[in-house]
Amino acid sequence: HTLHSASMQQPSAEEFESWWMDGIGTHPLLLGVPLPVVESAKVEFKERPLKDFNIRELCRLMLSFLNAGHEGDVYFDVTNDGFVRGFEVKGESDMRDVLDKRRTALQTVITQHVRPALDPAAYKLVWSVLPIDQADPNKLAFVTRLRVQPVGKLPTLFSMDGVFPIRADATIRKLTLEAADSICTQRGIRTPSSFLAGGSSPPEQTRFEHSSPSAASSSSSSADPQKLFDAAVVQPEEIALPLDHTWSVVTHLTMVKSEPKLRAAQDSSRKAVVEISTRMAQSKALYAALKRLHSTTEADNSSNSNGRQALDGVQRRIVAKKLQAAELSGVGLEEGRRAEFNALQLELSQLQAKFPQNVLGAVGEFSLLLTQEREVAGLPASHRALLAQNARSHGHPQATADAGPWRLTLDMPAYLPFMQYSTQRDLRAKVYAHKAALASFGPHSNAEILHTILGLRQQQARLLGYKTFADLSLAKKMATTVANVASLQDALYARCAARAAEEMNTLLQFAASHTHEGEVPSSLQPWDVPFWTLRMQEKALQIDDEALRAYFPLPRVLDGLFRLVQEVFGITIKADTSGKVDVWHPDVRYYHVYNNSKNKNDSASASDGEPIAAFYFDPYSRPAEKNGGAWMDVCLHRTGKNIPTAYMICNQSPPLAGGGPALMTFREVETLFHEFGHALQHMLSEVPYLSAAGINLVEWDAVEIASQLMESWCYHFDTLQAMTSHATTGEALPRELFERLQQRRRFMAGVGFLNQLRMGDLDLQLHHSYDPTGARKSAFDFQRELMPKYSALPPLSDRFLCSFSHIFGGGYAAGYFSYKWAEVLAADAFSRFEEALQTDGDRLSGATVQKVGKDYRSTFLALGGGTHPSEVFRKFRGRDPSVEPLLHQFGL
Repeated sequence: HTLHSASMQQPSAEEFESWWMDGIGTHPLLLGVPLPVVESAKVEFKERPLKDFNIRELCRLMLSFLNAGHEGDVYFDVTNDGFVRGFEVKGESDMRDVLDKRRTALQTVITQHVRPALDPAAYKLVWSVLPIDQADPNKLAFVTRLRVQPVGKLPTLFSMDGVFPIRADATIRKLTLEAADSICTQRGIRTPSSFLAGGSSPPEQTRFEHSSPSAASSSSSSADPQKLFDAAVVQPEEIALPLDHTWSVVTHLTMVKSEPKLRAAQDSSRKAVVEISTRMAQSKALYAALKRLHSTTEADNSSNSNGRQALDGVQRRIVAKKLQAAELSGVGLEEGRRAEFNALQLELSQLQAKFPQNVLGAVGEFSLLLTQEREVAGLPASHRALLAQNARSHGHPQATADAGPWRLTLDMPAYLPFMQYSTQRDLRAKVYAHKAALASFGPHSNAEILHTILGLRQQQARLLGYKTFADLSLAKKMATTVANVASLQDALYARCAARAAEEMNTLLQFAASHTHEGEVPSSLQPWDVPFWTLRMQEKALQIDDEALRAYFPLPRVLDGLFRLVQEVFGITIKADTSGKVDVWHPDVRYYHVYNNSKNKNDSASASDGEPIAAFYFDPYSRPAEKNGGAWMDVCLHRTGKNIPTAYMICNQSPPLAGGGPALMTFREVETLFHEFGHALQHMLSEVPYLSAAGINLVEWDAVEIASQLMESWCYHFDTLQAMTSHATTGEALPRELFERLQQRRRFMAGVGFLNQLRMGDLDLQLHHSYDPTGARKSAFDFQRELMPKYSALPPLSDRFLCSFSHIFGGGYAAGYFSYKWAEVLAADAFSRFEEALQTDGDRLSGATVQKVGKDYRSTFLALGGGTHPSEVFRKFRGRDPSVEPLLHQFGL
């Protein structure tokens, strides 16, 4: 392998392996090799171009040099024009002065000769100024060293030293040889001392030979796994972190404070971000290092024979998952097919970003100004006030809740209550028609985009050797196969389909008995179901959702949530009052998370008074600039001085003008708990590697376990009562009303289950059974063909897919089933808390509950993605999961 100063050639794989096996790649003499021409023990020097040297020659010459005796110092210098000069100095010299004078020359060589010839994806330059010997101030010497190091493959390939003084005294020679002998012995390579014994120079063709024939076969395991893990996993993550963080902030802002200039800036940058991310994901060097690490850990899961520590279980999982991710990113494809894969990936990223933007744009385009009292008949006072507030902010400053006008939009806080309360069936049908056709026509249409997305995903899957995109998606999930998902869905379908049919028939009968003849057809339409479901629920359970809201002012709910996690999980949460934290909207709040000083986990690193994590909370709907729905996302990981920090985003109804706190629906309370469950898993992670900290590396169908378990606390009486205080009377939620909420959880549960199964089935079959590349049928036709199985439910809109952002713009492609999959595990995990509460007399402060909380924190919250979720579950529950606790929760 010849090194050229102006055109450095990369070795072939065979050459590289040969050099590695010969021990050259890690020989200590190579790491600090000077560049003189040493032709004999007399040490004659010449000027000679860099390109005339090769590694074998340099190693041989270095050995010859060590065997020669010198009275003074020997310096090796790289000149401005790329030549190497060696000279000997006897007497006093100022090393720092020499260093300063020669640095410019070496930098010139770097910038003009070496750096332009390097492939930055394969090599990196490391510049260092190192002391050689500090034992004697009179012999202080420095080396200015340039190392060319392959990224993620092997240690330093070669070093080029600028001003490199080598003392000829016995101390330096002895230290050099001892270090060289020690490293060579560890690597199974013949030592320099064995060459120099007796004072003879090595033969002309001598190579560094292996000490035994078996050394070559074990060379792949001889490298230190921890050092290779650091090079192949930790360092690349540190390199990528600044871009990852910056891009995540941009993405976050487009979701919570979107405006045209920001979206345009993001769109203009996306291609470059995707390309560099793809380039890193497809790094051959990193892939080779991961494969080598994986094979090493497969062969030896304990300390190796040379005393170097093998990878632990978390590290092995990281390596295996990263290796899989690299393969699924196309790293193993031949160049032409890889270029095709990358082009598909770039187009997909652009379309998947555009899909939810179109939905947001379509939501923003529609509004209906209601001016007649009849048009708001049935709407509760709080909803009329919200719609009037919308009107005031859009050109009707005199709008009031009593007199109007009222501006209706398609964001959920405005849309859903209208569909549940409006007695005007014609208006409900009109509004539903717009919601059902959302983003299916006009400038924000997703109709063509979704077909293109399906086709691109299928092409990617086949390039990677998978039959369908669902097979590809499931390979990364806990479920692993389409068959396993179908098995769970079939089991749940068998328990809920008949119940759902009975519930819909009961609802139809109820509607027919409470309307005038001719108002309700023989079957309920989608715009009828929310209205009549709420009417039947109100009659059966005597729950008025509007009256219920008064018990849940947001500040009180937050106090109750924070009390729960303080009691059960050992953390204290305090709002930031410094005013120094930047936020993107005045409604956003920032909170610090601390370990309880009285109940501190042994493994927590923070001392008393130090925050261990933090989160932003953005609670209210802003349809003009903020995406609908609710989510948690990562702001910061635990890196350097940073603590884990989360974004927690909801879209509940804001406070009404005139003062007073925001009053939450019970569903909004559940949503808050859900997202906080995600935030806890991010903030309380104890995994030391960014790859697997928090929700990173958690299989997609397991990532909802922590969030759904938190929802279950909303059905624990003491917890729920502690977060209630009636807005007018201050009264806490009475137990009798809580019991009716428990009953409501099971109300129409069959319909709720069946609808979730329908969505999951549609998603999975679109990515498994539907052929998007053929012209035989559209995805809309395929949806219609699949629906007879779910005929008990009102039909989905023909254009429902155009706004199904979960699978076309989010991360749920061939993964929507994950909600139910995780719900099974979450219900089973929570049943351990229920057992503990029974033991402790329903007290959160009870010893058994505290123990279960500590166990939950040390497993589901602490282990993050560093342990397979099946193992995490078994650690916490002591057995494999069962579907029965979930079915019991919902009376099925």
